[in-house]
Amino acid sequence: MRSGWFLSGLLVALGLMPGLIALGSGGVAAILGCRLNRITPAPCLAFGSDWGGWLHAAAGLAWLTVFGVPLVLAGFAWAMALAAIGLRRRLRR
Repeated sequence: MRSGWFLSGLLVALGLMPGLIALGSGGVAAILGCRLNRITPAPCLAFGSDWGGWLHAAAGLAWLTVFGVPLVLAGFAWAMALAAIGLRRRLRR
């Protein structure tokens, strides 16, 4: 049962990760005062180096959210099934 809950949490975490990384890159770009371009990396100088390429790559992960949504839904469905099984077992006692 514990491995089922772990699997459910893992599915949700993996499904949300690309979207959260893309949102985080936008937040970092906004904090640093840089422009985040979808087509080409824009220069973003911070702490003595250019972060534009890394921010552009991280923002490019946003399209992977399309594949992550089914993982999140599967994780929630799995969690609901585990919760129903647990409730059924408690009511039997």
